Amino acid sequence: MKCIFNIDCHFLSIYLSIYLSIYNRSLSSVIVLLFPVCGSMLSAGWVQSPGHPRGYDPYSNLTWKKCASTGHKITLTLIHLDLEESYECEDDALKLFADEVLLFTLCGRKSMKELQASVNPFLHSSSGGCLSVLFLADYSNTERHTGFRGFYTIQDVDECKDPQNECTQLCNNYIGGYRCFCRPGYILDSDKHTCQVSCSEDHTGSQEGVLMSPDWPEPYPENSVCFYTLAVEEGLQFELTFVGVFDVEKENGQCIDSLTIKPLYGGVQTFCGRDVPPSLLTRSQRVEIIFRTDYKGANQGFSLSYKTRGMKCTGPVTPKSSLNPQHAEYPTGYKVTVKCDKGHVLKSVGISGRLILPSKAERPQIKVMGNLTCNADGNWVSESGQILTKDLPKCEPVCGINTDASFGGRVFGGKPALIKQIPWQLFHKKSPRGGASLINDYWALTAAHVVDGYETTTMNCKYLLYGHVQIYPLGECYSEGLPVTDNMICAGGDEVDSCQGDSGGPLFSPVLGYGSPDKPYRLTGIVSWGPIGCGNKSLKGYYTKVQNYLDWIKETMEKN
Repeated sequence: MKCIFNIDCHFLSIYLSIYLSIYNRSLSSVIVLLFPVCGSMLSAGWVQSPGHPRGYDPYSNLTWKKCASTGHKITLTLIHLDLEESYECEDDALKLFADEVLLFTLCGRKSMKELQASVNPFLHSSSGGCLSVLFLADYSNTERHTGFRGFYTIQDVDECKDPQNECTQLCNNYIGGYRCFCRPGYILDSDKHTCQVSCSEDHTGSQEGVLMSPDWPEPYPENSVCFYTLAVEEGLQFELTFVGVFDVEKENGQCIDSLTIKPLYGGVQTFCGRDVPPSLLTRSQRVEIIFRTDYKGANQGFSLSYKTRGMKCTGPVTPKSSLNPQHAEYPTGYKVTVKCDKGHVLKSVGISGRLILPSKAERPQIKVMGNLTCNADGNWVSESGQILTKDLPKCEPVCGINTDASFGGRVFGGKPALIKQIPWQLFHKKSPRGGASLINDYWALTAAHVVDGYETTTMNCKYLLYGHVQIYPLGECYSEGLPVTDNMICAGGDEVDSCQGDSGGPLFSPVLGYGSPDKPYRLTGIVSWGPIGCGNKSLKGYYTKVQNYLDWIKETMEKN
């Protein structure tokens, strides 16, 4: 028994290998004893050419492949190489593959030192990969060559030594894998690699305090997303003031890390760099502050103080309106009367649930529970019929919304209207026959000659009909040579037209059935007069232009 070699190889630090040989003239026997001294090696062994070490025969060949499981790799260390030398290894050759990729084609003689320097460092697979050996010999050997021999090991991959393992803080290797973990005060993200500082803070109910980046005034940690929540009752707003150094990573004008301030109402602002941001009056009772950092940098962060102030509201409450009384600012809880500008009205007949008039500061000024309706006097009326005047502003009654959502095609050639489809339509039943439009609880709008008895009737349909007519430019009306003024609208169409008995009725828009169910129809014209003959496109009907009489209509209603 004799120890015939002592190799300073990486696998000897894991295994103690005793190589015993018994020699005689005709037999060479090899025994390999492996004693594991740690638990990272799963298997090991030798691979060699046929007949080694006595020499390989002509036409000898060997195909060998070994694979590792996930989290492990296979490594091969060549300790001997003696093959026939030839140009580009055309005769005898040893081909070595890792993960199906050819690494080397070897022939000739190489010492152990040469193999260790230029070949062995590359003979390893990836995690879960394979190594392959292909040995081929031809017939032309002029002298005996001993062949090759190598030692392979399958062992655990130490992923923690790999800089690409993506653990941002600490790494723990185990047989077959690894895991990342974090220092105290940090939590492991759902990606199982990134450590984030536990830095979210909820300051709900607090009216004064200080917010700081993690570890302030020391540099803040990497890979962090911190949420700070500020919230108080209605009527208050937060004022934010930055204190001391502001240092949030910025590069080439771009925010690498960022501090974002998001009031409940108003614009979002994001800050970075070294310039201290100005104090902020948020005009909001709730503010979210988000601090984000990336995986690198050594910046100091931020510190800011917060306190509350009473909310100040500025007008207007809603577009196309005026406030009474008018002030530059209104304190919390101050009540105002909102009046729509001329030609503008509220968008709904009733208010369901809560009546809320928001100011520019987005704070509710008035809240009323229940279903309310605006009556003809401009007062809110409850479902029980009670008139509510205390603490409520005057309202402006609105009409022009039908309660039936039926769709269909004013009224020669018209279609029968459904019940509730045109709820503002009135019928002057007795002679003179005509129509009118209900504009509030007490007033109806019609043509004067319907009231004074000038209108006569030649049509006696007992059902309300409606139809679509086209409105024409005044230039086309003038072309007929009839007396038309700017107080008139001309409209008509083939087989559809207003006619005798329709005077005083409404010309409204949009076309019935083509508007939005929650938006009002608008009274555009009043059926007035026309040439003899209805439904002829060349003989148009004429309507009073209501828009030109709005001031007179409102004045008449207010004084009577």
